[in-house]
Amino acid sequence: GIYGIDYDLKNVDGYHNSDSAIKKNRLLRDAAIKYIRQEPKRFFEMALVKFFRFWRLTPYTPLVQQNSMAFITTLSLIPIILSAFVTLITKRKVFKQFTPILGFVVYLTMVHMVTLASVRYRYPLEPLLIVIAAPSITIIWNLILGKFMTGRVLKKT
Repeated sequence: GIYGIDYDLKNVDGYHNSDSAIKKNRLLRDAAIKYIRQEPKRFFEMALVKFFRFWRLTPYTPLVQQNSMAFITTLSLIPIILSAFVTLITKRKVFKQFTPILGFVVYLTMVHMVTLASVRYRYPLEPLLIVIAAPSITIIWNLILGKFMTGRVLKKT
């Protein structure tokens, strides 16, 4: 979560009194497990919030959202995500070939739903999304080239 918004270290007994990083880590782990046991409904609500933070197109922080690079990044990601969905829908016959990639995408998403979620933690998945999107992008590219290059035979994908 986001410090000061989703959680506060004042609620972790002994955290500020300890100088040991290992002890602080144990205190945080124990506090997290205690929280999940005491507040399972809230835990799942926050997991859903973190899912949307993980997959949102723009960064969560308002300061970064105003940055022009965030806008450019968003514009470049939209066609990739749309093409990946189109590929998964149109290439259902070869869906099994995508399952290792999709499995890793689901796994990393679930890890970040339980721990920290931010756009930056999604970056390792974006090349995999490009791989999934490639067949649809190839079809679109061939359609565009076909309109401008009539008479030339294009390879069918």
